[in-house]
Amino acid sequence: MLPKYCIFILSLICICGCEKEPSDYQIDEIDNTVAGMEKYEYLCSDGGPFIVIPKSLGTKWKGHKINIFDPLDPKTDYGRACSVGDTWGKIKVGDGEALVFADPPMISWKYFEDKEYLEIYVLKNWKTTDMDSILDGVISNTNIDSFKDTNTTIQIDNSGLVLLFAGDKVGDAMYGESFLSVNSGLYKIFIANFKNENEEVDTYRLMR
Repeated sequence: MLPKYCIFILSLICICGCEKEPSDYQIDEIDNTVAGMEKYEYLCSDGGPFIVIPKSLGTKWKGHKINIFDPLDPKTDYGRACSVGDTWGKIKVGDGEALVFADPPMISWKYFEDKEYLEIYVLKNWKTTDMDSILDGVISNTNIDSFKDTNTTIQIDNSGLVLLFAGDKVGDAMYGESFLSVNSGLYKIFIANFKNENEEVDTYRLMR
């Protein structure tokens, strides 16, 4: 399902990244159901990082409560998320950790309960409105040998996970938020890249 609030432009997405304050973003309201985007949950924004945070740490993430004189102040939560220099990384939140994904045009995820792993999909390029088919193809065409071990782990508790724009707060997210129940434990992080002439998707697999 697509969240109620989301900037969604299939043909073109303007990425402004962490050069804007979250309050500068323009929000459009669209229908919750879009053909080709019904099987998975999708989140997008005008640009800037997304976080995956344990639900139990949701009150610790201040999101849009930033320094108005310096929105990228690394002492603020949004500034800390923006300081992740690569395409992804980990940051401390309270007494735990969160994953940060820098400037994904669109992001989605799926939990494979029978296999006890979670996959997070960063959709980087596409030429179709049928996003569900893209992810179906990525899942079926990405095998275990495609993944690279990042030698990084993250601890997940039994409260589940929340995916949201880093400028938002859990429970008060203008860009929408996605909740997922997963089994608790220490998860290793693997990365695979799927690319053809029409699509490119990075898959982050979290495996116990």
